[in-house]
Amino acid sequence: MAQSRNLTPFYIGLGLIAIGGLAAIWMARSSNTARTAAREVDPVPISAAGFEGWVIGSESAPVEIVEYADFECGACAHFAVLTGPDIKSRLVASGRVRFPRWRTTRPPAPENRGSSGT
Repeated sequence: MAQSRNLTPFYIGLGLIAIGGLAAIWMARSSNTARTAAREVDPVPISAAGFEGWVIGSESAPVEIVEYADFECGACAHFAVLTGPDIKSRLVASGRVRFPRWRTTRPPAPENRGSSGT
């Protein structure tokens, strides 16, 4: 037969580690609240004259979702393939959302430059 061991020291140590971890999480949360306090920021005026993009949806839609996208951005491509069609079919088609898409410009990534010399 197997001998039974006294596991009391193990459970006491485990409890102390858990209490220390919870104390560390609590201290990290309390120090972040001062840094993440909301600040008021003046709105930046936008001119429609330099608009490079398109708008889908009703002009009278109560909500406007603005997308800033880049053709070389992997996250933008992921959004366009997976989330974009869902937003268009469920929200834009129902007239609840206006969805302008702005094209951002940046230099081409080095791996996409090719032989054109850009």
